[in-house]
Amino acid sequence: MPGLFCQGPAMLMMRPSLALSLFLLVSAGAARADDATPAACSVTNSNVLAQDQGDVTINCTRLSEAIGRQFAEILTRILQDRLDPQMVMAKLDEVDQIPEAGVARGVDETQRQLILQSLNGKPTGLVAITAHPDAGDGADFAKSIATPLLQAGWQIEGQQIRRTALPSLDSIHGLAVVVRDKAAPPPPAVRLKAALNAAHISAALVADATLAPDSTLLWVGRRPGSVPIAPPK
Repeated sequence: MPGLFCQGPAMLMMRPSLALSLFLLVSAGAARADDATPAACSVTNSNVLAQDQGDVTINCTRLSEAIGRQFAEILTRILQDRLDPQMVMAKLDEVDQIPEAGVARGVDETQRQLILQSLNGKPTGLVAITAHPDAGDGADFAKSIATPLLQAGWQIEGQQIRRTALPSLDSIHGLAVVVRDKAAPPPPAVRLKAALNAAHISAALVADATLAPDSTLLWVGRRPGSVPIAPPK
Protein backbone atom coordinates (compact mmCIF):
# COMPACT_ATOMS: atom_id res chain seq x y z
CA MET A 1 0.00 0.00 0.00
CA PRO A 2 1.52 3.37 -0.90
CA GLY A 3 2.60 5.55 1.99
CA LEU A 4 0.68 8.74 2.65
CA PHE A 5 2.44 11.90 3.73
CA CYS A 6 1.04 15.21 4.85
CA GLN A 7 2.28 18.39 3.28
CA GLY A 8 1.89 21.11 4.56
CA PRO A 9 -34.40 17.76 17.60
CA ALA A 10 -37.12 16.55 18.42
CA MET A 11 -39.39 17.71 15.61
CA LEU A 12 -43.01 18.79 16.09
CA MET A 13 -45.24 16.07 14.59
CA MET A 14 -48.18 17.50 12.65
CA ARG A 15 -50.11 16.70 9.52
CA PRO A 16 -48.66 18.37 6.40
CA SER A 17 -51.93 20.18 5.79
CA LEU A 18 -51.90 21.79 9.21
CA ALA A 19 -51.63 25.58 8.88
CA LEU A 20 -50.14 26.93 12.08
CA SER A 21 -48.34 29.99 13.33
CA LEU A 22 -45.28 28.77 15.23
CA PHE A 23 -43.61 30.64 18.06
CA LEU A 24 -40.19 29.21 18.95
CA LEU A 25 -38.90 30.21 22.37
CA VAL A 26 -35.20 29.50 22.82
CA SER A 27 -33.55 29.32 26.22
CA ALA A 28 -29.96 30.15 25.31
CA GLY A 29 -27.22 29.42 27.78
CA ALA A 30 -29.73 28.58 30.48
CA ALA A 31 -27.74 25.55 31.56
CA ARG A 32 -24.09 25.08 32.34
CA ALA A 33 -21.91 23.11 29.93
CA ASP A 34 -21.55 20.34 32.51
CA ASP A 35 -25.33 20.03 33.00
CA ALA A 36 -26.44 16.53 32.01
CA THR A 37 -29.91 17.71 31.01
CA PRO A 38 -30.24 17.14 27.25
CA ALA A 39 -31.48 19.77 24.83
CA ALA A 40 -35.17 19.35 24.09
CA CYS A 41 -38.24 21.06 22.65
CA SER A 42 -41.83 20.78 23.82
CA VAL A 43 -45.21 22.32 23.01
CA THR A 44 -46.04 24.72 25.83
CA ASN A 45 -49.19 26.31 24.45
CA SER A 46 -51.67 25.73 21.65
CA ASN A 47 -54.61 27.81 20.51
CA VAL A 48 -56.48 25.95 17.80
CA LEU A 49 -59.20 28.24 16.48
CA ALA A 50 -60.58 25.87 13.85
CA GLN A 51 -59.85 22.54 12.18
CA ASP A 52 -56.16 22.50 11.22
CA GLN A 53 -55.86 26.21 12.06
CA GLY A 54 -54.25 27.80 15.07
CA ASP A 55 -51.14 28.90 16.94
CA VAL A 56 -48.61 26.64 18.63
CA THR A 57 -45.84 27.77 20.99
CA ILE A 58 -42.75 25.57 21.19
CA ASN A 59 -40.20 26.01 23.98
CA CYS A 60 -36.63 24.74 23.46
CA THR A 61 -33.94 24.61 26.15
CA ARG A 62 -30.13 24.39 26.05
CA LEU A 63 -29.92 25.90 22.56
CA SER A 64 -27.98 28.82 21.21
CA GLU A 65 -29.83 31.59 19.44
CA ALA A 66 -28.23 30.53 16.13
CA ILE A 67 -29.52 26.95 16.48
CA GLY A 68 -32.92 28.25 17.54
CA ARG A 69 -33.17 30.31 14.37
CA GLN A 70 -32.28 27.24 12.32
CA PHE A 71 -35.01 25.22 14.03
CA ALA A 72 -37.50 27.95 13.21
CA GLU A 73 -36.39 27.87 9.56
CA ILE A 74 -36.79 24.08 9.46
CA LEU A 75 -40.31 24.21 10.88
CA THR A 76 -41.25 27.04 8.54
CA ARG A 77 -40.07 25.06 5.52
CA ILE A 78 -42.05 22.00 6.64
CA LEU A 79 -45.18 24.12 6.77
CA GLN A 80 -44.64 26.19 3.64
CA ASP A 81 -43.49 23.28 1.46
CA ARG A 82 -46.11 20.94 2.94
CA LEU A 83 -43.49 18.32 3.79
CA ASP A 84 -44.49 15.09 5.47
CA PRO A 85 -43.15 15.42 9.06
CA GLN A 86 -42.88 11.65 9.44
CA MET A 87 -40.71 11.51 6.33
CA VAL A 88 -38.59 14.35 7.73
CA MET A 89 -38.13 12.41 10.97
CA ALA A 90 -37.09 9.31 9.02
CA LYS A 91 -34.54 11.31 7.04
CA LEU A 92 -33.07 12.77 10.24
CA ASP A 93 -31.86 9.27 11.11
CA GLU A 94 -29.61 9.42 8.02
CA VAL A 95 -27.97 12.72 9.01
CA ASP A 96 -24.60 12.66 10.73
CA GLN A 97 -24.25 14.39 14.07
CA ILE A 98 -21.92 17.34 14.51
CA PRO A 99 -18.67 15.91 15.95
CA GLU A 100 -18.35 16.33 19.68
CA ALA A 101 -15.81 18.90 20.79
CA GLY A 102 -12.46 17.31 21.53
CA VAL A 103 -13.30 14.05 19.74
CA ALA A 104 -11.31 13.51 16.56
CA ARG A 105 -13.14 12.57 13.38
CA GLY A 106 -12.35 9.20 11.91
CA VAL A 107 -13.56 6.07 10.12
CA ASP A 108 -14.31 3.09 12.31
CA GLU A 109 -14.02 -0.54 11.25
CA THR A 110 -17.70 -0.85 10.33
CA GLN A 111 -17.51 2.23 8.12
CA ARG A 112 -14.30 0.97 6.51
CA GLN A 113 -16.01 -2.29 5.59
CA LEU A 114 -19.03 -0.44 4.21
CA ILE A 115 -16.77 1.68 1.98
CA LEU A 116 -15.03 -1.45 0.71
CA GLN A 117 -18.36 -3.19 0.05
CA SER A 118 -19.62 -0.19 -1.90
CA LEU A 119 -16.50 -0.07 -4.09
CA ASN A 120 -16.06 -3.83 -4.51
CA GLY A 121 -16.33 -4.97 -8.11
CA LYS A 122 -16.55 -1.44 -9.50
CA PRO A 123 -13.94 0.46 -11.55
CA THR A 124 -11.26 2.09 -9.45
CA GLY A 125 -10.46 5.78 -9.59
CA LEU A 126 -7.92 8.49 -8.93
CA VAL A 127 -8.69 11.05 -6.23
CA ALA A 128 -6.72 13.95 -4.79
CA ILE A 129 -7.10 14.42 -1.04
CA THR A 130 -6.49 17.75 0.65
CA ALA A 131 -7.02 18.61 4.31
CA HIS A 132 -7.40 22.16 5.59
CA PRO A 133 -4.28 23.07 7.60
CA ASP A 134 -6.44 24.52 10.38
CA ALA A 135 -8.33 21.25 10.81
CA GLY A 136 -6.48 19.66 13.72
CA ASP A 137 -7.88 16.20 13.00
CA GLY A 138 -8.00 16.72 9.23
CA ALA A 139 -4.91 14.75 8.23
CA ASP A 140 -5.77 11.68 10.34
CA PHE A 141 -9.40 11.79 9.19
CA ALA A 142 -8.23 11.96 5.59
CA LYS A 143 -5.91 8.98 6.13
CA SER A 144 -8.72 6.93 7.63
CA ILE A 145 -10.77 7.53 4.46
CA ALA A 146 -7.81 6.96 2.14
CA THR A 147 -7.07 3.55 3.70
CA PRO A 148 -10.16 1.70 2.38
CA LEU A 149 -9.84 3.52 -0.94
CA LEU A 150 -6.31 2.16 -1.35
CA GLN A 151 -7.47 -1.28 -0.24
CA ALA A 152 -10.11 -1.16 -2.98
CA GLY A 153 -7.42 -0.42 -5.58
CA TRP A 154 -7.90 3.34 -5.86
CA GLN A 155 -5.00 5.70 -6.33
CA ILE A 156 -4.32 8.83 -4.28
CA GLU A 157 -2.97 11.62 -6.46
CA GLY A 158 0.73 12.11 -5.69
CA GLN A 159 0.50 9.23 -3.20
CA GLN A 160 0.02 11.78 -0.46
CA ILE A 161 -2.54 13.74 1.49
CA ARG A 162 -1.87 17.41 1.15
CA ARG A 163 -2.42 19.91 3.94
CA THR A 164 -2.93 23.25 2.32
CA ALA A 165 -5.47 26.04 2.25
CA LEU A 166 -7.48 26.31 -0.94
CA PRO A 167 -9.13 29.76 -1.15
CA SER A 168 -12.02 28.46 -3.22
CA LEU A 169 -12.85 25.84 -0.56
CA ASP A 170 -11.90 27.68 2.61
CA SER A 171 -15.53 28.20 3.63
CA ILE A 172 -16.44 24.52 3.20
CA HIS A 173 -16.58 22.79 6.57
CA GLY A 174 -16.65 19.02 6.95
CA LEU A 175 -16.14 16.71 3.97
CA ALA A 176 -16.76 17.57 0.33
CA VAL A 177 -16.34 15.72 -2.94
CA VAL A 178 -15.18 18.50 -5.25
CA VAL A 179 -15.62 18.44 -9.03
CA ARG A 180 -15.58 21.01 -11.77
CA ASP A 181 -19.26 20.65 -12.71
CA LYS A 182 -21.80 19.25 -10.23
CA ALA A 183 -24.22 18.64 -13.09
CA ALA A 184 -21.71 16.29 -14.76
CA PRO A 185 -19.40 14.84 -12.11
CA PRO A 186 -16.78 12.33 -13.28
CA PRO A 187 -17.62 8.67 -12.51
CA PRO A 188 -14.98 8.32 -9.73
CA ALA A 189 -16.59 11.24 -7.89
CA VAL A 190 -19.99 9.57 -8.11
CA ARG A 191 -18.63 6.27 -6.81
CA LEU A 192 -16.65 7.98 -4.03
CA LYS A 193 -19.67 9.91 -2.78
CA ALA A 194 -21.82 6.79 -2.93
CA ALA A 195 -19.23 4.85 -0.88
CA LEU A 196 -19.10 7.57 1.76
CA ASN A 197 -22.89 7.69 1.90
CA ALA A 198 -22.98 3.91 2.32
CA ALA A 199 -20.71 4.32 5.36
CA HIS A 200 -22.94 7.10 6.73
CA ILE A 201 -20.22 9.68 6.19
CA SER A 202 -21.71 12.94 4.95
CA ALA A 203 -19.90 14.64 2.07
CA ALA A 204 -21.33 17.50 0.05
CA LEU A 205 -20.88 17.58 -3.71
CA VAL A 206 -19.19 20.91 -4.44
CA ALA A 207 -18.22 22.59 -7.71
CA ASP A 208 -14.87 24.30 -8.21
CA ALA A 209 -14.19 25.79 -11.65
CA THR A 210 -10.42 25.57 -11.09
CA LEU A 211 -10.46 21.76 -11.31
CA ALA A 212 -9.95 19.82 -14.53
CA PRO A 213 -13.16 18.31 -15.98
CA ASP A 214 -12.18 14.74 -15.06
CA SER A 215 -10.67 15.54 -11.63
CA THR A 216 -12.04 14.43 -8.27
CA LEU A 217 -10.90 16.07 -5.04
CA LEU A 218 -11.81 14.95 -1.54
CA TRP A 219 -11.68 18.05 0.65
CA VAL A 220 -11.40 17.63 4.42
CA GLY A 221 -12.42 20.99 5.83
CA ARG A 222 -12.48 22.28 9.35
CA ARG A 223 -14.87 20.67 11.78
CA PRO A 224 -18.51 21.51 11.14
CA GLY A 225 -19.69 24.38 13.31
CA SER A 226 -23.09 25.07 14.78
CA VAL A 227 -23.93 27.31 11.82
CA PRO A 228 -23.53 25.65 8.41
CA ILE A 229 -21.66 27.56 5.71
CA ALA A 230 -23.08 27.43 2.23
CA PRO A 231 -20.70 26.07 -0.44
CA PRO A 232 -19.73 28.36 -3.30
CA LYS A 233 -21.87 28.14 -6.43
